[in-house]
Amino acid sequence: MAKSLANEKSHLNGLVNAIREAGVSFKVWETRDKNGKGTGSLEFSSLMGEEKKNLLRKLPQILKEKHVLHQNTEINVIEIWEKFAQVYFAITSSFQNEAEVTEKHLFNMAKDWIELFLTLAGKRKGYEIARVTPYMHILVHHVPNLSMLHLGIKQFSAQGMEKLNDVVKCIHKQHSNRIEACASVIQTTWRQNHLIDQKRVPREYSKRKLEYWQKDIFENRKRPARETEADDIGIAVDDMSVGDLKAKLKEIGVATKFGSLEKLRDLLRSKL
Repeated sequence: MAKSLANEKSHLNGLVNAIREAGVSFKVWETRDKNGKGTGSLEFSSLMGEEKKNLLRKLPQILKEKHVLHQNTEINVIEIWEKFAQVYFAITSSFQNEAEVTEKHLFNMAKDWIELFLTLAGKRKGYEIARVTPYMHILVHHVPNLSMLHLGIKQFSAQGMEKLNDVVKCIHKQHSNRIEACASVIQTTWRQNHLIDQKRVPREYSKRKLEYWQKDIFENRKRPARETEADDIGIAVDDMSVGDLKAKLKEIGVATKFGSLEKLRDLLRSKL
């Protein structure tokens, strides 16, 4: 049992390293309960669109070179990745050369991929017929027809709607009074769309004293900064005792319980 678990961990670590070698940041970790103990369930990093495409392009070749998969099913798993990459890039292409891509061709590619997927049923976990999801059914029986009808499936992407949802959330939380949420969102988006082509015109400023900007400003920056305004008006704060400081503070209407010499000096400087 211990040897089996060690082998599983070795294959998992090898797969994670192979994914990272494809240029994708990826991590697998064990979830923990409220007491901090491991639950035995694994979680993994979510991948974005470009990261998934990189895996489809690069991972099969890396798996062939690294041999990190189980030997008795390695060839089948790699072929599943390669077949799915072919299906994915075929249905997401622009269909510029329609003579080579037909609805029947896409249907057969998707169907062959699912049949290949099911060949691992009983050999590896996760390849049973129950794993054929409705999305996979749509890929075979609906995507080919829609792809040929609309020259691709990018028109069905929901990225624009998700982005709009993010914008609406931002407006609601940062730019509205949260009383009339719908009205605030409509008004703000209308203003943004109306002003999208507008640009801010910089205020014109003419330098009247060119000598100051060319010479004097640099000389002023070289001078040491003034320590306090109190020193400028002739009050030697550093030479005053605690009693003198309290008397001066009382004179200008500041009441304090400070007894520290430094705190009294700082307080007097801040009030002058």
